[in-house]
Amino acid sequence: MSEPAKVITEFEAAFRDGYGLGYEQGASDASKFECGGGNTHKLTQNKNEDSAWETSETKSKHDPAKVTFAPGQRVHYVSHAGATPENGIVKCLHPHNDKIVFVVYACDGNWDKYQNYTGCSTTVTELKEGWV
Repeated sequence: MSEPAKVITEFEAAFRDGYGLGYEQGASDASKFECGGGNTHKLTQNKNEDSAWETSETKSKHDPAKVTFAPGQRVHYVSHAGATPENGIVKCLHPHNDKIVFVVYACDGNWDKYQNYTGCSTTVTELKEGWV
């Protein structure tokens, strides 16, 4: 049986199980008739966990799209998985694009004088807070 056919079969079985469970409990609302009878099926549980993660405080703290950077903040740059992170300090924010900040990476160890060095345009999705 092909993979799509297996998935369809699993969904149909889950629906039948959920419908039967809802019917046995005398439920009149549609929530009891969801896959697995009220969130008991694995696929429904995964969907609910994903939904909970999307609205969680933990995600919002670590979501690059929601992290705000400030001048003087220590950050590290990671270009791709497995790359060596590079420490830097945010020099300034882009005046017209909130997805870009200017970061000083190599200042010969003179981190207290980072303002005197040229900042490199860096997208916020490539930055993580703190040094490594």
